[in-house]
Amino acid sequence: QLARTESSGDRRLTAMLKSVLRAPADLEEALDKIVDLSAYCDGFFSKAKDRRTAPNPGSTGYFLSYFWQLQDHESWPIMYTSLIKSFLSLDLIADAHDQGDLYRDFFCINAGIADLILEKRGERPSHWEIEHAFWNYDKGQSPQPRPAKAASARASASPKQGSQLLSRAIKPEEYL
Repeated sequence: QLARTESSGDRRLTAMLKSVLRAPADLEEALDKIVDLSAYCDGFFSKAKDRRTAPNPGSTGYFLSYFWQLQDHESWPIMYTSLIKSFLSLDLIADAHDQGDLYRDFFCINAGIADLILEKRGERPSHWEIEHAFWNYDKGQSPQPRPAKAASARASASPKQGSQLLSRAIKPEEYL
C-alpha cells in the first residue's frame, strides 16, 4: 500500500523510507520518525475512497518498530497490536490516536517492565520475553516460570513495591 503512493518521478517516499527505516539514536528521534511517516500516510489515507487501499497512519508505530528491531533488537520493542491490547486491558496505557504518543507510552511501559524484572530477578528480559509473557496473558495461559534462583540472589519485593517500581520506571523524560 505504501509503495503504491509514490508516482513516477516523485521520490519523496523513497527518501523518507531511507531516513525513517534506519534505527533511531534515541526515543526522541524515534517519535519524530513515527510522526513524519504517519503524517505522510495520512495525506493518502484521509483522501482515499477505499481506505483499505491506502497506507494506514495508525500502523506506522508497528511498521517502523519492526524494522528498527531488526537492526537493534535490544533497544527497540516492536509495537504489536496484541501487546497494545494487553496493555490497554490492564490499564497500563491510554488509547492514543497519535502514533508518536502511543509509541512513547508503549516504549516506556516496556522499559519499566524490564527494569522491574531486572530488579526482581537480577537479569533484564528481552523484548521478546515481555511480548510473549503478555501474549500468554491474553491467551489465558501462564508463562512457564524460570528456574528458581537461590534466595540470597533474588530481590524480594511485595506486589505494592512492584507497582511502585513500575510507576517510577514509566517516566518518558528518562528515556528521551
